[in-house]
Amino acid sequence: MMKVSSSVLSIFLLISAVAMTTVPAVGSKVGGSGGNGGNVLTVSWGNNCEYLIDDYLDVLPSTSVEHCGGDCMANPACTYFSHAEGVCRMYNHPNGFPNINNKAPGWTCGYIYQRITLRR
Repeated sequence: MMKVSSSVLSIFLLISAVAMTTVPAVGSKVGGSGGNGGNVLTVSWGNNCEYLIDDYLDVLPSTSVEHCGGDCMANPACTYFSHAEGVCRMYNHPNGFPNINNKAPGWTCGYIYQRITLRR
């Protein structure tokens, strides 16, 4: 069994706490490596929020937020995604958290926190 140092665990818990306070997570999904060097990725999302990012990595039709999160997970460049009205918008914004509109009815936004680098 692999030992995890307390500093690595502390950093992971800090990143998780910050990520969870930025987007109120109402759902999450654990999936495959998605270009993350074989490590398992976790996708989390919240409702009624939309990222205020102008440049999309990709825009695809999508049947659900779970489907959109899976598409983001499968694209190694995707760090954040928004889903509304059957459309999945994927973004590459790896350094810190983007601005967010927390009053966007019908929108869902999510992220893959293993792909995000927090800035101090």
